[in-house]
Amino acid sequence: MSLSRIEIRNIRNLRSVSLHLTSQINLFYGNNGSGKTSLLEAVYLLGLGRSFRGAKLGPVISHDADDCTVFGQVEELSGSATPLGIVRNRDGSREVRVAGEAVQHLSELAKVLPLQLINTDSIRLLTGPPENRRRFLNWGVFHVEPGFHTAWKLSQQCLKQRNVLLRDAKIDSAQLDVWSRELVKAGEAIDQYRSGYIASLNPLFQSLLSNLIEDDGFTLTYYRGWDGLAGLADVLATDVEMDARRGYTQHGPQRAELRVLVDQRDAVDVLSRGELKMVACALMLAQAHLFRQLGTGDCLFLIDDLSSELDLEHRREMCRILEDHDHQVLVTNVEQADIAKYWASAELAVFHVEHGVIKLQEMK
Repeated sequence: MSLSRIEIRNIRNLRSVSLHLTSQINLFYGNNGSGKTSLLEAVYLLGLGRSFRGAKLGPVISHDADDCTVFGQVEELSGSATPLGIVRNRDGSREVRVAGEAVQHLSELAKVLPLQLINTDSIRLLTGPPENRRRFLNWGVFHVEPGFHTAWKLSQQCLKQRNVLLRDAKIDSAQLDVWSRELVKAGEAIDQYRSGYIASLNPLFQSLLSNLIEDDGFTLTYYRGWDGLAGLADVLATDVEMDARRGYTQHGPQRAELRVLVDQRDAVDVLSRGELKMVACALMLAQAHLFRQLGTGDCLFLIDDLSSELDLEHRREMCRILEDHDHQVLVTNVEQADIAKYWASAELAVFHVEHGVIKLQEMK
């Protein structure tokens, strides 16, 4: 899979951009504020329907525009091409199209254009709240297990209805039992999907991390969200009075956690910031490698400001891994020379970004 074409309208200072991406490695350089990060933001919007720079949509749309548009074309190894596009309006409404058809769910974009983002916030995969790691885990399982998304949506519906009943002064026990049973069904299916995924991901993670950090004491651990020795049905039944007092369901797949340990201690408490970045990168690389290994497809890597994210040694190793595994990459940096020298590939394209204008540079 590769993104072969991208068209952008009214994304911050990118008023009108049209690019053909024919190379594996695509380097974008220019001064701060030129529009480099906005380009990656536009691609991210195309793949996930939202920005990675904040929850509010307003700042993403050019200040005097009512909407923004991103269109792309994804080429498959088979030779087929899938067009996809998204329009986001300032009033919060949106229009999404995949292969010429209007779709309602942003997950349809993610199926066609799976992304991995490495930027200053990547470290929050480890240092941030558990929902960051659940999102990472769910993204991976979503792309390799066809039944996961249905089970996950059912669990969200069950949790919503169960929590409404728990907050009622006069709990309808019969209704609560119905939603509890459905939550058990969905939750245990989700746990099976996640457990199998982690079992496949862990060896790849260990292998990649060994190229980035000289330490063999790392362990990737998964907590399913309830007592590992008890079934979810028993846990929900035991918790019902406490759940009612608190007004929400304490245990279930919504409480799952993923942790990286170093000699049985949380990596966040042991490693430096630079080492944590390496761990986060190894997790994302492992996820992309597993995605390809299982025959599901390829990931597009977006790397914002490579030089500031990684030191020289790790910069070179990261570029080598991405290149060796044929991942398509869009990477930004202030200076062209600082990033071009890390890639040996003949499939290299360099773009200059200035005042929202992006131009392909002649390779010397």
